[in-house]
Amino acid sequence: MIISDVLANPEGFLWSDALYAEPVKLLSAGTPCLVHDPNDVEDNDTDLPKAAIDTGFRYVLAMQTLQSIVENLQLQGRAGSPEERLQALNFYLENDAFISIRR
Repeated sequence: MIISDVLANPEGFLWSDALYAEPVKLLSAGTPCLVHDPNDVEDNDTDLPKAAIDTGFRYVLAMQTLQSIVENLQLQGRAGSPEERLQALNFYLENDAFISIRR
């Protein structure tokens, strides 16, 4: 799975799951990722699910946060194109805040 797949339909995932991805500074549409239950931890030292450890992924954020990032775009009157959703996600990861889209 890649980030663009998740951003296309974040509501299709459980709010209680988490997004894991390659450890890169900025995510791209093609960044490989995994959506998995963050409580499914087999190794308490890493606090990561085995599926994330096996792929070398790190925790990015909770799916309920990603769903809120997309909802924020919609509340600003934006449909949230794939590019806007990716920009909003990266903005949130860098600033711990929702993006404000100027019209």
